[in-house]
Amino acid sequence: MQTGAVPALALATLLLCAGCLGAPSGTPVPDGSAEATPTGTATTPTPTAKPTPTPTPTSLDSLPSPARCLTDAVPRLRAVDGVEPSTYPEPPAEQTREAVVGWVQAFEIAYFRNAMLVDAAGDEENLTRVSASAEVRAVNRTPEGYAVRLSDFGATNYASGIHGDHWADVGYVVTETRLVRVPLDDRSDPVRASAGTVVVGCE
Repeated sequence: MQTGAVPALALATLLLCAGCLGAPSGTPVPDGSAEATPTGTATTPTPTAKPTPTPTPTSLDSLPSPARCLTDAVPRLRAVDGVEPSTYPEPPAEQTREAVVGWVQAFEIAYFRNAMLVDAAGDEENLTRVSASAEVRAVNRTPEGYAVRLSDFGATNYASGIHGDHWADVGYVVTETRLVRVPLDDRSDPVRASAGTVVVGCE
């Protein structure tokens, strides 16, 4: 009676069946393909929105002419005690930043000097000299042109020896059709056309 053969046969059968239940990852399977190894899901990064740049103002194509468009807000030209007024300068042919600022500075010197001349017209003293200067403090581009900030210094001299000093802070808004003078209470005040007076307007 052979009793030892059956357990050995059963053990061999069990091992063969165990090999059919699965295969290591990446090894061939019965249909000839290989099992895919799971991988992470790829994601596309969302592009960061770029801020819209502020448009750069274009160069001025022209400037208003005092000879044609001087307003009534400007001190008139007349001599006082033989002291002649200053003529308001015409704008430059080229509208570069330097040329525009130089024109505004020259215009303000004439304006400030003529204003002092008008104020001195009613004085009893005999006026002998009026001087004026303007220092450019700041220049900024605007959508329509420029905003210029200046500080004025002036003096009136009389035959009697009396001497008067004058000073002021002022701003100008420059566009292709207007020149707006803005009196400033302080050098840090904003230069806004709405707070000023059109001194040259060719609209």
